[in-house]
Amino acid sequence: MNKWLSEAELEDERFRLGDHLDYLPTDEEWDAICHFIRLWTVRHDWEEHDAHMAFSFALETFIRLTIQRNGKLFPHLEGSEVRKEMPEYFRLTYLRGQTRNEVSKPECSGFSDPPSSTTSAPFSSDLIRAIHAQYRLDWNGIHGASHWARVMENGLLLATATGAREDVVVLFALFHDACRENDGQDPGHGARGSELACEFRAVHYNIDDSGWELLREACAGHTGGRPPGDISILTCWDADRLDLPRIGTWIKRHFLCTEPARAKEMVDWAVKRSKAGVFPWAEAFV
Repeated sequence: MNKWLSEAELEDERFRLGDHLDYLPTDEEWDAICHFIRLWTVRHDWEEHDAHMAFSFALETFIRLTIQRNGKLFPHLEGSEVRKEMPEYFRLTYLRGQTRNEVSKPECSGFSDPPSSTTSAPFSSDLIRAIHAQYRLDWNGIHGASHWARVMENGLLLATATGAREDVVVLFALFHDACRENDGQDPGHGARGSELACEFRAVHYNIDDSGWELLREACAGHTGGRPPGDISILTCWDADRLDLPRIGTWIKRHFLCTEPARAKEMVDWAVKRSKAGVFPWAEAFV
């Protein structure tokens, strides 16, 4: 396991699971989980994926199988039957996408029609070209253009219910991951994104001073930011977190900052689009 994740990274994953479950696994329980993940990743070509993505796939599989067998996650982590069964369907769902068709809007009166189905791209081609020219990673990768587009759509849809500034939401989507140096743990990428936004301001886009301060804070703090805060910033963070299923990570409702984002209809809609790889305004990102 240490070949792929350091001890510190493994411990961080343990605490993430604890946050989700409101229970921190004991050393014995965590050893059992890691044993399963070792077996699962060997069987399902770990080397094809980013280590953290593969870990998330395997961890969610473990949780599903264990709850299915025992009705609960703890105790009974050592069951050999759980370790023997590693279903292909879970891997294929995330690797290939369930569908590329559009997913209908949330059936919730608090939301209007999804913006991408009713509007042209809310950004300029000049801005996209400038961001693209400096982007270091795969434009079509897990932190690339389709992710930004879904974050933008999530944010604009949430803004109809939260009252967030739409210009801040749009620019956040484009800049928050624009300066990543890798697709894994990359401390500081949000701050670098805000620096790029500052460099491009008044050159490739315009925003007033108050909007700029919101954008700067949203980008710099998006990885671990929590309430309280300005509603536009919180809406940006929720828009990003609603696209986590694309990398096999579940959405933790208690980490979402706004009530509209925590609504079941919104979460279900965002999960389906994220897993399916839906790409709003795709032609504008080419």
